[in-house]
Amino acid sequence: MKKDPRKKDPRKTRAPFTRILVVILAMTMFQTSIAGAVSLVPGKLAVLEPPMPMAEMRAAWDGIRSEVYLDPLLLVKGREEVLKALEDWRQAGEAVRSAYRTADRITLDRTQARIEEAWAFYYQFNYDRATEILTRAEDLLSTSGDSGFRTHLMFEVLVLSGIVARAAGDKSYINSFKKAAALEPTRELPSERYSPETITIYSGIRRGLLNGEKVSIVVDGTPDDASVKVGGGELGKMVPETGYSLLPGRHFIEAMAPGYEPWSLTLDAERFEPANVRFQLVPTGPEDDPDSFFLQRLRAGDRSYMILLIEKLNVDYLLIPDPDGNVLRVWLIDREGRSVDHIVLWEAGDTRESGALRVARVLEPVRQKWDHSRTMAGAPFSLPAYSQDLPEGSNAVEGARTWTRYALAIGILLLVGAAAASEPGGSTRVEATW
Repeated sequence: MKKDPRKKDPRKTRAPFTRILVVILAMTMFQTSIAGAVSLVPGKLAVLEPPMPMAEMRAAWDGIRSEVYLDPLLLVKGREEVLKALEDWRQAGEAVRSAYRTADRITLDRTQARIEEAWAFYYQFNYDRATEILTRAEDLLSTSGDSGFRTHLMFEVLVLSGIVARAAGDKSYINSFKKAAALEPTRELPSERYSPETITIYSGIRRGLLNGEKVSIVVDGTPDDASVKVGGGELGKMVPETGYSLLPGRHFIEAMAPGYEPWSLTLDAERFEPANVRFQLVPTGPEDDPDSFFLQRLRAGDRSYMILLIEKLNVDYLLIPDPDGNVLRVWLIDREGRSVDHIVLWEAGDTRESGALRVARVLEPVRQKWDHSRTMAGAPFSLPAYSQDLPEGSNAVEGARTWTRYALAIGILLLVGAAAASEPGGSTRVEATW
């Protein structure tokens, strides 16, 4: 007798309960193994110690810190070694910043000397020689460096260039006055140094420039909290895709952030042509108190400096306390510069023991297990050497291989699989022995 094709096989309308159970168990094991793959692993730890604003907080932190250093299953890098690495890095960064300041002073002195020399040749009616010296002054100011004094001195160079060109009968003096006005639109010529005729001509050109179209520029770069200056004037924190309006002409743009080399650019902004400026600051080293410096970088979300710090200290994790008012928080940072955990360790009214218990929870994933401790014996950290076998009654599951943790689940899967294979309609018989 033929089957009616419209009738469904009842065995195919729903999966047997045992097969559903197999799928659920398999998914659970898969998710558990994935969670274990992305979890933290034991590793070396360095502790920073920024100043504490309160005596009670300081005392609480001293107790918490002692618990961390005395934990036999934590690889904590020695405080003296950390301090030396931070101080060496700070001094190297200060040397770089000092070199920039020295270069700026040399440029400033040489440019001022060139301007005075050009004035002397102008009064001698030697316009060619004055123009030559002013061109050299422009080249000096076009180098990278502080945007403030470069803008101020370039203004004087351009105004004098316009005066010399006008005295020589060169109509291009108007362009020099325009460039000067674009640099510092609010600056006027003092009567003590410039003639009334020069002041009148320059003021008219400046008014015309201010009434004209402006140029839009977009500044973007890293780190995100860098400050941008144009002509020494602070434009505030850099915001990606935020435009600034400038008068068409030459401008000195500067970006800076704590612990980074200053970056600068000479931009010739042209009318009707928006400009996009991109920068990436180069790290130098911590400033002032290194512990406080890195805490500020952490608060600013500067992951790049966290990564550099971990590399400098040759550790896997950073523990950074964060005192804020009456509350002491702590951050655990990994090799990618990410905050993998943070918690309030102490606040007014808490006991020392409560803070120690809280930090123990944060550091639990990075503690060494018994099998790790035997292999890491003799490491130059706070972990002592362990030669004895695993004590009886200890938690052996923590140090077991990953697959042995799931032995029970594997056995259940095999048994359930055997039961599933014996369901009606199955063509294969499987026998399992466990």
